[in-house]
Amino acid sequence: MPETLTTKSMSPQPPPAVELPVRVVKSYPLITVSKTYRARPFGVAPLLAAHVPGRKSLNLVQLCWTYETAEKVSELVADLEHAKSIAPDSEFVILANTEFESYLLSDRGVPNTMASETMFMDEQVFRPQPRIEKTFEAVYNGRIAPMKRHELAEGINRRLLIYCPDWEDDREYAEMYRRKPTPAVFLNHQLGGGKYCFLPKDEVNRHMNQARVGLCLSATEGIMRASIEYLYCGLPVVSTPCYGGRERYYHPDYCRIVEPDRNAVTKAVRDLARADIDPFFVRRRTLSIINRERTNFIRFVNSLARYHFGIRHLFPDFEPFRGNVDYVDIQSIIERLKGRPGA
Repeated sequence: MPETLTTKSMSPQPPPAVELPVRVVKSYPLITVSKTYRARPFGVAPLLAAHVPGRKSLNLVQLCWTYETAEKVSELVADLEHAKSIAPDSEFVILANTEFESYLLSDRGVPNTMASETMFMDEQVFRPQPRIEKTFEAVYNGRIAPMKRHELAEGINRRLLIYCPDWEDDREYAEMYRRKPTPAVFLNHQLGGGKYCFLPKDEVNRHMNQARVGLCLSATEGIMRASIEYLYCGLPVVSTPCYGGRERYYHPDYCRIVEPDRNAVTKAVRDLARADIDPFFVRRRTLSIINRERTNFIRFVNSLARYHFGIRHLFPDFEPFRGNVDYVDIQSIIERLKGRPGA
């Protein structure tokens, strides 16, 4: 598990076995993609300052939660100033998930671009499987937590729940919710014989394809990765209004945004389920939008590389950026960057 660090403890000396969500996209010149993470919101760059001194870097930072309030943006500005004081040779660019987020950041002078974390998700794992029988009206892939508002889906008779292990803050609620009389299937516990069973992505994909509609019912979070996974699987989506940016790739032909009301959610699910929408149509249209944004993103990054490093056409395509930014051991990155120059 990643180490929990105290707020503002962004000293460049890393403790042993620190893991952070970061990807070194290019070593020479040094370009990283990271995620905002608790006490180290700007990833590996401040840590590298002491170990690879004088190394200029470009760091693209994804936002794990919505920053669509002045208060959250002020926190980010303070974190950015602190990171720059530790790593003066590092450039940081925030990847905003919504236009409003980008506006708020720009208003405070924070370098940013509109580049939803959603478009980085790899579409190769999640895809339609038309031979799988549709045995559920809807699937909700998300934590069993109050913020996910599972109660809004309780009017749906055949409902599949796929979820991560309980977070400490959610445990009491999750245990209570699983004890409630409900027609919902708690898949991870069902497959584990009453104990939590982790499912690899290909299994999640297979089970999500048993449902006709995907659910997104929280009011505030980040981009909600399950939302784009539904669309890659070809599932129509029922959502409530939400801060965070998950609706960016929704289309009215196969998505409904309804009021946070149990009856409204139930009706929207049943309407979309009856529509029997071609899953490959949903996937193709979603990817056509995302691929255009990926092309624009590469143009933007190449312009940054030319400006900061004097290199033209550094990235021919989006491939080095594809996929979720995972936790990695920072010591291994430091050793890699101390070694022989390479791509």
